[in-house]
Amino acid sequence: MFKKKKNDASKAQPGTPAAPAADMAQIQAAAPAPMPENNIPPGGLAPLPGSGTEGGRVPGGLKASFSNMPAAGSDAAEQAAQAAAGGKNRSKTSLLFDLILPVIVAAVCCTGFAFTVTQAKDKTGVYGLTAEQHDLEIPAKGKELADESVIAEINKLPPLKLLSQGEVQPALEAAKALALKKPNDVKSLMAAGMVMVEAGSKADREAGIKLCEKAYSQAKFSKYIRLLYARELTAMRRDEDAIAVYEKIIELFPSAWSVPHKEIAVLYMRTNSSALAVKELEALIKSDNSDPGAQRELGLALAQDGKQEEGFEEFQKGFTREQDLLGYPYAVKGIVEAHAGIVSSALKDTEKRYAKNPNELETMLTLARLYIASNKFREAREVMEKAIKLRENDPDVHEVMSEVMCRQNQSQSGYDEFRAAASHLHLK
Repeated sequence: MFKKKKNDASKAQPGTPAAPAADMAQIQAAAPAPMPENNIPPGGLAPLPGSGTEGGRVPGGLKASFSNMPAAGSDAAEQAAQAAAGGKNRSKTSLLFDLILPVIVAAVCCTGFAFTVTQAKDKTGVYGLTAEQHDLEIPAKGKELADESVIAEINKLPPLKLLSQGEVQPALEAAKALALKKPNDVKSLMAAGMVMVEAGSKADREAGIKLCEKAYSQAKFSKYIRLLYARELTAMRRDEDAIAVYEKIIELFPSAWSVPHKEIAVLYMRTNSSALAVKELEALIKSDNSDPGAQRELGLALAQDGKQEEGFEEFQKGFTREQDLLGYPYAVKGIVEAHAGIVSSALKDTEKRYAKNPNELETMLTLARLYIASNKFREAREVMEKAIKLRENDPDVHEVMSEVMCRQNQSQSGYDEFRAAASHLHLK
């Protein structure tokens, strides 16, 4: 027995004292039980504080413990969040911070933006008005010049009134006297200049166009004064200058006003720019079909551009439409309106003028057109036959003769006269 104890003692590690048998039993009893593979102790987890579970265990284990927690978004969860935030209710609207303050901030931002926009200057504010923009400003005393009635008022002045009555020499004398008497009056300058350009000698014409230019320079804000100036440039055969004035009228005064479009088309035809004339007239008719004279001119432009048959059809439609809408050719519209719209009255005065100046071409053309308006085609043809002998190459003479023959149902002769008119447009 003593020998066996000796052998057990000899198996102990050197320098390690052997534990007594009673101590080893106590250690084993105090050691924790081994954990199972799922790391959950037998009997489940200990109950969460305040869970209220009986027997110190949570039924169903870990899953059941989480199912008992309040769900996110629930009243309990929101109350828990409020408690964590110091008891404040985040769902409650604050009048100051949620409503008033955002409105104040937005108003301040918008006011600041508006202030920066209103303070920014446009090009006019930075650089000022251009010379062209300054010319278009209507002065306080210039409103009557910017009105369409200014043309009728100019035509009523003594020089032009005498000229319309066939009193050429008295008209010239009255024009020169008026220019000396009112050297700075726009209407007086224009009236005097127009008479001198249309009825004076070469020297008178040169002096007359200078008077018109002076009137134009003082009233560039008026498209009507510009128009009269462009017409006198055309009468002086200063075609490039006239086209430039017409183009400026169209550019600076965009409107449905057909007159400058139609008159610049005639100038294009006179300068053999028939394609430009066709384009201008087609655009005019498309945008404003109230002027039947434009269709008549389109027919001539098409003929000059090599489309004679198509042009002749447009020409006939044009003068037929003139008769339907106006009751007379568009070319005598101003004269008829000056006689209160009464064709017979305009015809009577023109016959008197023709008797005084039987070789004045413009009077002959006016008379023939008024005869057409009065259905006096034989009288119109007699006047035009005389005009052709007087001015064979004038396109207006052949144009009026073409209309007379068409109205007399002589379409082939009318077509021949129409082609003659188109071939002489550069001499218009």
